[in-house]
Amino acid sequence: MEFNLPNVETESRFKIRPETSSEISKEAVVEPVPEVRTQQPRPPVTSGMQRWELFSALALIVAGVAARFLPHPVNFTPVLGLGIFVGHLSRRNSFLAAFMLILLVVSDLALGFYEGISMVYLSYLLAFTFGAMIRRRAVSNVLLSGISTSVLFFIFSNLGVWIWSGIYENSLSGLFQCYIMALPFFPNTVFSTVATVALTFGLFSVTERLALARSSQA
Repeated sequence: MEFNLPNVETESRFKIRPETSSEISKEAVVEPVPEVRTQQPRPPVTSGMQRWELFSALALIVAGVAARFLPHPVNFTPVLGLGIFVGHLSRRNSFLAAFMLILLVVSDLALGFYEGISMVYLSYLLAFTFGAMIRRRAVSNVLLSGISTSVLFFIFSNLGVWIWSGIYENSLSGLFQCYIMALPFFPNTVFSTVATVALTFGLFSVTERLALARSSQA
């Protein structure tokens, strides 16, 4: 007795498709593990400035304002140059300008206010503005800001003398005479302002480079 079994295509049903070499290579590729770099700890930062920068600036402000109490020639003062320097740093920390203004007011309480001092404080604000406008610490930019601030201080401070002192006539000839009489003191303003600007920006740049060198070696 014969049994006719159905024709089962076992080969086609159970045939395993071999993997191509491209698929094997794809599975065999191992993606590289990204390298994890440990960053060096940075110095603590206060309001956009490192602490050594903030403390150095505060020390320069206190020393510059305190110099007003020392004997000095007329209009030979570091305040204008220091204002330019502080205005430049105030782009990163506006507290510095406010701190300097507070110290100036306190020092004027001791030295004595006078009519026309508002023009002097206007010159301080202009010094802050010129300092904030310095984008790159090039020698030409720094010196130009110092000379410009000195000229504007000469114009505004003596304008205040002409208006409120009562020494000169309230006329154009009286104003002209006021500026003529103030000319001998103008070189003191220029020299002290430019010297202060060069000293503060120079010391700060050197200190900044030394700090960067130490952090890179750490």
